[in-house]
Amino acid sequence: VTPADHVVRPASRFQRALREAAALAQESGAIVTFGIPPQSPHTGYGYIERGAERRHEGRLSANEVVRFREKPDQKTAAGYLEAGTFLWNSGVFVATGKTFMGELARSLPDHHSAIQRIVAAWGSPDQERVLREEYGKVEKISIDYGVMERAERVLVLEVDYEWSDVGSWAAIPPLHEADEEGNVALDAPVVTLDSRDCLVQGDGRLVTLIGLEGLVVVQTRDATLICPRERAEEVKQLVVRLEERGLDDYV
Repeated sequence: VTPADHVVRPASRFQRALREAAALAQESGAIVTFGIPPQSPHTGYGYIERGAERRHEGRLSANEVVRFREKPDQKTAAGYLEAGTFLWNSGVFVATGKTFMGELARSLPDHHSAIQRIVAAWGSPDQERVLREEYGKVEKISIDYGVMERAERVLVLEVDYEWSDVGSWAAIPPLHEADEEGNVALDAPVVTLDSRDCLVQGDGRLVTLIGLEGLVVVQTRDATLICPRERAEEVKQLVVRLEERGLDDYV
């Protein structure tokens, strides 16, 4: 299981880590996850607390997972960084089919039963109907909450590739070339005056900034978002508010 909105470089190191994780998962019967060495007390990522070292054939360091920690506040994140036993949670999980389905049956039995019914109908004339019906009935829950936090045994590999979670606007600027004042422009002509450290995402229309600092400006055909870069994570809360007001078409 791997997220679709992460940047990993170089790909060869990610591929090598996957091979090591697959071998370790097969050998140990555990779910193996990837941990990123934290570079800052980031409050937008989940954390993994690692315990005893697990010897294995691979090159990367492997440890037992003590627990998964949710996105912390600034003070807690700083404590994690100082402790030296925490890694960022990359959201990558590797396991054998037997191990994963066993954990699913234990932690989310309704999901497990739904998958069993989908598998039974696969390749038959009822495939699409059963898939649609069963998928629509199960509770929406992330793999982190539903499986990983309840799993009997999880190991973490400390990976050595460059990683960025571009699921938030604040994570995008380091991946692109900035102008001399630190502004990053994507898909739009941008002209600035006395403005710095801004991220501008447009749809081809001109965007101009005067006297602004540290903002995210996103312009689409029918909507505009403006927020401080350090509050970009709160966009998810804004989406909920839009949905509550019946403005789903703008999401």
